Amino acid sequence: MRIPATPLWLGLALALTAAACGNDATSPTTGALRITVVTTGGDPDLDGYIVTVDDREQTVSANDTVVFAGLATGPHAVRLRDVAPNCVAGHHAPGTDPSQVEIGQLSVRAADTTKVAVAVSCVATGVQITTATTGADRDADGYTVFLDGSLAAVVGVNGSIAITRLSADGHVVALGEIAANCTPTLVPSPSPQVRSSRSPSPYHAWRRRVPSP
Repeated sequence: MRIPATPLWLGLALALTAAACGNDATSPTTGALRITVVTTGGDPDLDGYIVTVDDREQTVSANDTVVFAGLATGPHAVRLRDVAPNCVAGHHAPGTDPSQVEIGQLSVRAADTTKVAVAVSCVATGVQITTATTGADRDADGYTVFLDGSLAAVVGVNGSIAITRLSADGHVVALGEIAANCTPTLVPSPSPQVRSSRSPSPYHAWRRRVPSP
C-alpha cells in the first residue's frame, strides 16, 4: 500500500509552531534603581553619603542622583550611610544608628527603572558672633575671632559672622586685636555664659556650649 507523502506546507507549519513555543533568550531579566538624594537645612554633609543596594554601594553628594543598573528583578534592600550627626534622613527609627538609614525594600522590574527620592534634613551647628562698637576712636581694623585657641575668622567693628560645623560640646570663643581704649562686654544671649576672662593682651574669651542637633 502506498503511504501518501506529508504535504510540504504542513511540515513548515509544525516547524514554525515549535519555534514559537520555545523560550525567548533575548527577553530582559534585569532592571535598575535610580536614587535621588535631596538635602536641606544648614550645614549639609560636605562629603555626601554612601548608598548601598544589597552588597553594592556608590557615593552620592548631598544633592545628587545615582543609578544601580543590572539588578535582578524582585526586591532589593536599599540603605543610606555616613549621614552626619546634625542630619536626619527619611523616617529615622528612634534607638537606631542615625548615620545609617534603611530606605526599604525596593522592587525592580525587568527592563524598567524604579525611581525613589530620599530626603535629608540638616540643622546648623555652631555659634554666631555679632559685634557692635560704640564711642569715639573705634578700632578701625576690626577684631580677630578665636575658637578653642585657634584663629577662626575676622569680624568688623560692627559685623556678624557664624562659625559652624561644631561638635555638640563646650567651646571657647575669644575676641582679639582689641584696641587699648576699647573694652569688650558680652551681651546676654540664649546660650549660657560660663566664664569671662581677660589676658594681658587685648583678648577676651567666653565659653559657649553648642547643643546637640
